[in-house]
Amino acid sequence: MNMQPSVESAQGDQRQEAVLHALEQLILEKAQGDDVEINVVAIMSRTELPRTTFYSLFDGQGHAMSELITTYLGQLGETLMKVLLAEPTIYHHPGDVADALIDHYVEFMARTPAFRHIWVEREMSPLDRRNDEDNDAALLQEFSESMVRAGFLERSTPESALELTTYWRFADRRVNDSLQGYEGQEVEIDTLWGCPVLAGAKRLIRAGFESESSAFRTQRC
Repeated sequence: MNMQPSVESAQGDQRQEAVLHALEQLILEKAQGDDVEINVVAIMSRTELPRTTFYSLFDGQGHAMSELITTYLGQLGETLMKVLLAEPTIYHHPGDVADALIDHYVEFMARTPAFRHIWVEREMSPLDRRNDEDNDAALLQEFSESMVRAGFLERSTPESALELTTYWRFADRRVNDSLQGYEGQEVEIDTLWGCPVLAGAKRLIRAGFESESSAFRTQRC
C-alpha cells in the first residue's frame, strides 16, 4: 500500500503549524510593544524552513493571517458550542446560559493573547470579518435554539437572534475593555473577575437575559 500521500499531508500540516506558530509569536511581540516587522522574511526566520516553503503553503501573508484567525475562531466556536449543546436541564434561568457563555468566552480570550490583539486591533481582512460574522451567526442560531430546548423561548425567531446579537456585542466590548493593559499576556481568570467593568457587565447581561421582554420571557415556574 502506498502511504506517500498521507506522509506528505502530515508533513505539510507540520510545516503550516510551524509557520503559524512563528506568526503568532511575532503578533505577541508586537502586542507587547516590541518594534517588530510582521512579514514573510520575519516569519520564516523564526522557523527552520526555507523561505520558499511559505509560498508552497500560503498565497501570501494575508492568507497566513487568515488561517491563524480561522484556527482561533474554530477553537472559540468549539468552546462556546460546549455550553450551547449542554444538557438543557442544567440551566434554570436564561441568565444561566448567558453566564456560562460569558465565563467560557472570557477564559478563552484571557488565554489567547495573540488572537486578542488581532481582535482588539481589528487586524482582519474583509474575508476574515465575513467569516467571523458567519461564525457569530451560527453560534447565535444555536444559542437561540438552546434557549428553546431549555424552555426559555417558545421558538427561535429573527427578533430573538437580534436581541442575542445586541447582548453579545455588548459583552464582547466589555471583555475587551477589561483586558486593556494585558497586551501580549495570558491573564489569570481571577484577576479579570476582580475587574469592576467586567463584573458589572456580567450582571447587566444576566439581567437583560432575564428581562420580561417577549424574546426572553421564561416559560418555567
